[in-house]
Amino acid sequence: MPYKKIALWSLAGVGIFCCAVLFGKLPLTAQEEGMTKKDFLAFFADEKGYEFGGVISRTLGEEQVVWLGGPEAGRAKIDLYSVPEDKFVSALVYPEKEEQNDYSSKLLPFPIKKESLKLVTSFEEDIHSAVTRTRISLPIKKAGLFYLEATMGNKKGEMLLVASNIVAQAKEEGSKLVIWTVDSRTGKHVTSGEITAYQLLEKKKELEKASIDGQGIARITRSEEGDIAWIRSGGEVAFIPLNYPSHVPQPVTYGWWGGKFHPYASLAKSYSFTDRMLYQPGDTVYFKSILRQDDDAAYSLPGGMAKVKVWTGWGEEETVIFEKTMTITSAGAVDGNFLIPKDAGTGDYSYSVDFGNLDRNTGWYSYGPSVDTSFVVEHYRKPEFGLDVEAKNDLLIVGDTVEFEIQGTYFSGESLNGKEVRYTVSAGTYDDYAYLTEREDLFGDSYRYGWWGGPVVTEKSVVLDAEGKYRVTVPAQAHQSFLPQVYHIQVRSQDSEQNEVYESRNILILPGDYSLYRKDFNYGNRVEEEMELLFQVRQNRDNVSLARQFEVKIHHERWVEDGYSGKYPHYRKVEKDLASGSMQTNEEGEGTFRFTPPEEGSYLLTFLGKDDRGNTIKREIWVWASDRDGWFYQPGEGEQNLVSVKTDKESYVPGENMEITLTSPLRDREVWLSFERSGVRRFQIVKLEGNTATVSVPAQEGDMPNIFLVATMFSDTSVITNTLEVSISTEAKRIHVELHPDKERYQPGETVSLEVLGKDSQGKPVSGEVAVWAIDKALFELMDQAPEDVFETFWSERYHDTTSAHSLEGVLFTLNLAESGGCFLAGTPILMSDGTRKAIQDIRIGEKVLTRKDPNDASLKEAVVTGTHTVAVDGYLVINDNLRVTPEHKMFVNGAWTAAGSIQVGDVLVGIQGEEVTVTNIAFVREKVLVYNLTIDTYHTYFAGDVWVHNNKGGGVRSAFKDTAYWNPRVRLGDNGKARVTFRLPDNTTTWVISGIATAGATQFGQARQEISVSKNVLVNEALPELMRLGDEVKINVQVRNNTSEKLDFAVRGTFSNGTVTDGAERMVTLEPR
Repeated sequence: MPYKKIALWSLAGVGIFCCAVLFGKLPLTAQEEGMTKKDFLAFFADEKGYEFGGVISRTLGEEQVVWLGGPEAGRAKIDLYSVPEDKFVSALVYPEKEEQNDYSSKLLPFPIKKESLKLVTSFEEDIHSAVTRTRISLPIKKAGLFYLEATMGNKKGEMLLVASNIVAQAKEEGSKLVIWTVDSRTGKHVTSGEITAYQLLEKKKELEKASIDGQGIARITRSEEGDIAWIRSGGEVAFIPLNYPSHVPQPVTYGWWGGKFHPYASLAKSYSFTDRMLYQPGDTVYFKSILRQDDDAAYSLPGGMAKVKVWTGWGEEETVIFEKTMTITSAGAVDGNFLIPKDAGTGDYSYSVDFGNLDRNTGWYSYGPSVDTSFVVEHYRKPEFGLDVEAKNDLLIVGDTVEFEIQGTYFSGESLNGKEVRYTVSAGTYDDYAYLTEREDLFGDSYRYGWWGGPVVTEKSVVLDAEGKYRVTVPAQAHQSFLPQVYHIQVRSQDSEQNEVYESRNILILPGDYSLYRKDFNYGNRVEEEMELLFQVRQNRDNVSLARQFEVKIHHERWVEDGYSGKYPHYRKVEKDLASGSMQTNEEGEGTFRFTPPEEGSYLLTFLGKDDRGNTIKREIWVWASDRDGWFYQPGEGEQNLVSVKTDKESYVPGENMEITLTSPLRDREVWLSFERSGVRRFQIVKLEGNTATVSVPAQEGDMPNIFLVATMFSDTSVITNTLEVSISTEAKRIHVELHPDKERYQPGETVSLEVLGKDSQGKPVSGEVAVWAIDKALFELMDQAPEDVFETFWSERYHDTTSAHSLEGVLFTLNLAESGGCFLAGTPILMSDGTRKAIQDIRIGEKVLTRKDPNDASLKEAVVTGTHTVAVDGYLVINDNLRVTPEHKMFVNGAWTAAGSIQVGDVLVGIQGEEVTVTNIAFVREKVLVYNLTIDTYHTYFAGDVWVHNNKGGGVRSAFKDTAYWNPRVRLGDNGKARVTFRLPDNTTTWVISGIATAGATQFGQARQEISVSKNVLVNEALPELMRLGDEVKINVQVRNNTSEKLDFAVRGTFSNGTVTDGAERMVTLEPR
């Protein structure tokens, strides 16, 4: 579930696009020669930023200023020309990309003939360099289109400018782009005008025109070909770069919240499962896939065909064991079975189902199989009994007592009395969420699963009592750094055939009765300017005072240049402690800490408080201070919080009215209030009466499971956007499934009569389809994983991914001005499974890498890449002249996982063969670049630059593992919501887990589980060796269990067809009832 955040952006002037220290220019044709980086002058969008060249769009309410720099000092001639509309658009035409051309290091001229333009003004200015720039004030007082040129000897710089009072924003809306156009002087919509969509590949091509209506709204087709939307209204023009930034050959800066506008497509979504997740060669696999067309959480039943594929291995090593195209049923599903070959190899197998032409995750055409589920093929033996761990409370505070009970039970239902088991309790640190918006994740389910490592708190071997139980108490102790902990409880034993039996349980231990969280997202400030940090105390148990006093310790770090190491400057870290401060929260738990950073660098603020028990509460916050612009983000900086959106509640049910309040210090302007998720679902234009407006809007069924309220308005210089996420209840879509066997205990071979019920949230019957199957509980001991939730698969909350663009973005370039061979994170070599290296940006999902098994085992293991990630950053470290990594990335340093930013010269990394790699030098390069990361299955690590690194991710899908007694994928619930199935049990004496996964229509889902036990009145278990040699003497243990309610007498004797049994004569034994 995505955590809730309120995001506020102030997109002023040409926007706040972040890029590398790179700049560039528009190309003309692929054949023309361009100027090299030493031959040009650069027009910058602002004084300290890196965006340069291209097109700047500004309102007339903003001062028309640019900055000029170049490779050397001199005096430049500046010419400003007025450009007709047709020539301006034609200047944006771009060529087809050609692989043999390197567009990243050339500057190609605009196709503009100055002789045909009207000169507005001409003057000269002294310039310094690309670092120290000259401010150029332009005499632009009226709306228009302009061409700016600077010349100094043979050096030249160019820029196109748009100055206009009209501004517009475009957003995805189904198959259309909806565009709202406003007069920036009044903040109110225009009432007429025209929008033209152009494609600019090789030539200017008009795609379509749309009229602006009385609300300032126009719609054009959402397509891959649309490069720009050209807007005309009231004699003025503006343009929105649509797909243009991603189509031109040279690198172009644009906001990563945007990207290309892809053609509209309904996506494919599926939930696939097999009867169990652990098999042996020769077994039959039963499967079912629930399929839906997903139109932004508006589900429909698909038709046609679906292709099911099952395989092991990737690439050239792929082996397909089943592949079949099947007809999708009327319930929107496919099901069937296949046989695992008897000679099949052991290991992981993948299952995929594809229907339609589009990839289910992106809407783009898929270039490889997507894994829906997987299973394991192994040779295994099932254990005789299972262990359970039940905790009295799985969320505690330091000072509480951890209480848990170990329960041992034979799968046939009898208690495991007198059995020795060993338990271990270890304490691992838990993610310490700093922000209030992430608090709900702290209390989510993530701590409940997996092994958290950490030191052992206690361990002991014990004997279970007559009921098969043992109770344990352990004090919850504080972590040495006062962090939240997960107490991981492990219980182990062995059955009579030496099968390992294991169970675990996790308990979250919080440091105190309350926790301190950040409310704001400021992480940077200017030197010697006060920054204001907002905090909130939240209680971790009832009746805790929120008024708290905190000491604030301040630690300062900065990197200073200290000579050169190779071709990079060498930096050393300088640290010191500053005078401490304090913070007091009020009765509502709100507190503010004000801090003025005295010099540039990073500041670690450590907040220390005490709870009523004397426990220490600790919160660490990093902030950054700089004496330059552009290195940090300040929400609301500049024009401050120009628009806010609030609701009277955090969640609603469909049909309930949402009372939405919009406020702004800008009076009497209009707000475009849109309801978004994967595109605009609906919107309305709201006029502020003074500084505020309140509207009542009913929550719709299509808003489930969550909807984003986006308030957009224009000041006289900027487009301002504020987003609020609201939850919409999905309980109406949940099927409450009930499974009622005719009794709890059965004999082997008996027939089970099972009633299946389906009800909705109001208890009314649901008619639908249920997959019902029964599995052997013993397999849960071999692979301890929980089943995926079908309801959460379809109705978990979604992210906000509406693509938008606005007319103040401009088009800015990212041409590389660094010397050739400069440091970029793209190109980092990753060790692949075949021993070769591959650049990280070229790796795709499904490929295999080599990694270590774990910190204590240097053997190399293959691991599948399950995710690739790209993000822009402000700087990176260069370690030993070749490894480029961001400071927060985890690496194995001095025997522990450590953030790269903490590495010092002399520290030891780990190489491919386990060898020590000593850090000889570290350089920090402050440069805005794209960086790449991978998600690796199972091990979550890989080798980058031949050293061992972490993918810094964990978790994953959890699935139940089963052995099958019954499988029926199509049990139909009648109009009364009922069905009955019967099946004959096999001869196993065990506990069977009956599962049911239900669907109704296109949108309702649910599941349930029920256990039944199978046993005999008398059970005989003997432990025999698998192999004996001639002359061996073997002691045989035989266990006889009386499961009746009466005392029984047994005649016992032992015989051996190929040898002698000592003391095998018949004798009588009396057994008490169980």
